[in-house]
Amino acid sequence: MAKYEEELRRHNRERRKAVERMALPRLTCRRCGHTWIPRSDRMPTVCPKCKSAYWSRPRKDEGNVKSD
Repeated sequence: MAKYEEELRRHNRERRKAVERMALPRLTCRRCGHTWIPRSDRMPTVCPKCKSAYWSRPRKDEGNVKSD
C-alpha cells in the first residue's frame, strides 16, 4: 500500500510541474471582445459568447455606409 501511495504522490508532482510549464493561450473574439481559454488544442469554430464564426477576423471598415 505504501508503494502505491508513493507512486501516486510522484505522479501528482510530475503532473503539477507539467501543468505549470504549459502556457495556456487566451483567445479573444474580435467581434464582441470576449476572452476565453480553449478546452482543446484545436482552433474553435465559433466564439463561445456571441457564437460568431468570424471571431478571429476583424470587422470590415464601416466607413462605406453613406449618410444623408
